[in-house]
Amino acid sequence: MKNVKLFDSPIKVLGGSIILVEAILTIILTGGNLVEKQKSWIVIGMIVSLFLTIIGAVVMHWINNKTKISNVTFDSDDKHYDFEIFISFPIAGVKDKKEREEVNEFANKLEISLKNIGYRKIFNASLHFSNNHDHQPPRVACETDFGALDKSKNFLLLYPEKIATSALIELGYALGGQKKIIMCSPSIHNLPFLARGLGEAYRNVSFLEYEDNDHLIDMLTQNHKSYFR
Repeated sequence: MKNVKLFDSPIKVLGGSIILVEAILTIILTGGNLVEKQKSWIVIGMIVSLFLTIIGAVVMHWINNKTKISNVTFDSDDKHYDFEIFISFPIAGVKDKKEREEVNEFANKLEISLKNIGYRKIFNASLHFSNNHDHQPPRVACETDFGALDKSKNFLLLYPEKIATSALIELGYALGGQKKIIMCSPSIHNLPFLARGLGEAYRNVSFLEYEDNDHLIDMLTQNHKSYFR
């Protein structure tokens, strides 16, 4: 049988103390030896203590949840990484060949820019597909991408427009793996609804809104120490 502690948290201690005080005041109140003014003050005291208990419980619950969110968000710094940055972007989801080539070229340009400032070990998903849509089998692509993600320190998502893409699955995998995540899009409203709140809910997630490709590269290279581990 699981050992249950009655007073294993500040909220329970506070609640138990208030219940004890309320019980004592109730006994005094029903004793019958008090004048009306004394009874009124006791009733007011009971109401105030109950109100303060509720406020204290809410504040403690908020602090507890905030601590959990800020603490459980990072992959281990002691872990060995094969890649410093994993670059993720829409591939198969982009049906137009010209657009697919443009996204691919931008990912390659971004990779070169990051290598120029010292990030040598980069996993670029563009190396694992053809612009003619001659993709790897899904099983092979899954094993390759998730295997590389497990061995990556930072996850960089390029999401230029609303589109159904496996890059969003990679985003979820990176979040579950507690990676340092940078989501990049011309508008935060391009992202799925829940993804829009990740930057506020988790301290290991950042969002960059950019005007064009050159603007994004400038932000990432000039402020890379703020975004990458």
